[in-house]
Amino acid sequence: MDRIIIIDQEYYLSEITEKDYSQLSKIIGDRDISLNLLLVPYPYSLEDAKCWVNHVNEQTAEFGRIINWSIRNKEGKLIGGIGQHLTYGENSHKDEIGYWLCKDKWGNGVMSAVIKAYCDYLFKTTELIRIEAPIFSSNKGSEKVLKKNKFQFEGVLSKAYFKDGEYIDSKMYALIKG
Repeated sequence: MDRIIIIDQEYYLSEITEKDYSQLSKIIGDRDISLNLLLVPYPYSLEDAKCWVNHVNEQTAEFGRIINWSIRNKEGKLIGGIGQHLTYGENSHKDEIGYWLCKDKWGNGVMSAVIKAYCDYLFKTTELIRIEAPIFSSNKGSEKVLKKNKFQFEGVLSKAYFKDGEYIDSKMYALIKG
């Protein structure tokens, strides 16, 4: 099982561990980040981080591979995350991905590079031929990153999500293997 995916000289993907509790709660505890994450509570506590890491470890054990990865800088510091949702089941030909990144790395190409490397990895190591990335309609940063990675816009899903007491439209993007 792969334990590291090299993005470039500055960044790599690896397992999320117990050492990440504090940094995880700090990054996701930022309201600007949590606003674009559907199932993440706000405020995001240290206990929430512990529950997430436990869930990730259970998935890794169950599926025999890492499903949710940490994004790290070359010093090993957690700066974000990316993973599969397994929306359609483990053996489906398609799946959704989700991702997040600390605010001080927004807009400098980190997530574009991560998504490219991660999607390449998924296409090489799984049976996926379709990777979906539904995003909140207001998330212009994600939209830019997906377009940069050749994800195709497929349409708007009206009132697709419910978060913080309101319905949110989603834009569906997909990348097809080929």
